[in-house]
Amino acid sequence: AAAAAAATAEAEVAAAVAEIAAGSVEDDEYVQPRPLVEEFMSITDGQVMVESFSSDNGWCVSVKDSVSRIGTSGAAGPLKSLDMMQLRLDVMQADDMAAFGHAGAEQSKMGRRSAAIRGMLQQKPGDPAALSAQTVGLFALQRGFLQEMNAEQAAAAVAAAVARGVREFPDMMHELDREPSQKLSDEVAANLRSLFA
Repeated sequence: AAAAAAATAEAEVAAAVAEIAAGSVEDDEYVQPRPLVEEFMSITDGQVMVESFSSDNGWCVSVKDSVSRIGTSGAAGPLKSLDMMQLRLDVMQADDMAAFGHAGAEQSKMGRRSAAIRGMLQQKPGDPAALSAQTVGLFALQRGFLQEMNAEQAAAAVAAAVARGVREFPDMMHELDREPSQKLSDEVAANLRSLFA
């Protein structure tokens, strides 16, 4: 019975789509104009938006406005281990707090977190960050090592930690880049933590 109901519903949807495609359905409140449909298609297809550009730091990617084409399921293991989707939520909350909230300690805290996230995401023009560098930066953010920092301070702290990681744990950094599907082990997390000690 359930299979028959599902088949019937699927047939009804297919018939409705065919009617719309054939143009036999008049425009009404359920049929959206083509430009709107194309806009939704472009959003779901993925896009990278930028917030600003500087000749020293290049483009700053907008965490809030960019949309991943592949979504979380296609993300690298270390980034999933560090709850990367929280970054976007934090930036959105901070921006909302700045626009609509009352000045205070919570607004300042969220603003600093947003600035640290933006700083961690900065990349030099022509020098894309390796997965190992992104992992170091995200680890620093998620474990509180970039608290109270502005964007420039966060970017400098992550760059110093990445350089230290390359010196002190070259095998670990290489392995992060070579095996992007691997989640962070306790050993790797301990090594990352030591970069900020």
